[in-house]
Amino acid sequence: MDNKKVGCFIASLRKEKSMTQQSLADKLNVTSKAVSKWETGQGYPEITTIPTLAEILEVTTGELLNGEFSTKENSDKVAMNTIINETVKYLDKAAINKENIWIFIVAIIFLFSTFVCVICNYLIQHVISWSLYEVGAIILLWAVIIPMIKMKKHKAMGMFLGLTITLIPYLFLVQYLTPVKGWVIPLALPITILSLIAVGITMYMFNNTKANKFYSISITIFIFGVIVDSGVDKIVDNFLKRTSGNNISVFIIVLTSVFLSFILFAIGYIKKSKKC
Repeated sequence: MDNKKVGCFIASLRKEKSMTQQSLADKLNVTSKAVSKWETGQGYPEITTIPTLAEILEVTTGELLNGEFSTKENSDKVAMNTIINETVKYLDKAAINKENIWIFIVAIIFLFSTFVCVICNYLIQHVISWSLYEVGAIILLWAVIIPMIKMKKHKAMGMFLGLTITLIPYLFLVQYLTPVKGWVIPLALPITILSLIAVGITMYMFNNTKANKFYSISITIFIFGVIVDSGVDKIVDNFLKRTSGNNISVFIIVLTSVFLSFILFAIGYIKKSKKC
């Protein structure tokens, strides 16, 4: 199969239907970057995507794989379509079974670990105390790992949401189990929220925009090195009731981050100018 030929065929059919790369990607549950790679010959649709893609573009799977309209008899087209569609159905079932097996294995490991921790805690101290740390951590890990196994698209976003949903309750659990109280809301919670927002912005920028990689890295360094670092320092100052402005390490990190951000942004601008 000629990737470039197939890519040009996909692009021409898409344009004939007045579809953008994004709209086609949405119908296929993939990213616009994936469609762009197909059309430029840098990548190829997964076999499980081909029947749906052919249906959307109103061609046979055989025509799609050949990168041109078929001149063979209809019987040959039907035979090709049948073979491909049956192969796809088999692969779909195999993928689902593989996912379920991994989920089962992870669940067994987590449940066994939880059981061992709780039993050991109770047998040694006759109460259930420190094992709750492990239970909370396992729930957090479960929420992060399952999207990675189960989701076909936006795995990173699913893992991020799982972490966001479980991390804050876990902080309150830790506070409940420790002798020191009253630190989650004024200290841990704002730091966690600030960090999660920064991570979310960075993930969106890298996964959903076509920004120059130097621009993206530059912005990421600025977000974490300047905004997050300064924000965390202010939160700690307020919690400890100490005078701000005396932390020389924060000043150095912020200054270095601004410098690196400027350099990377300049490199990205120069490279973009050369391409134009």
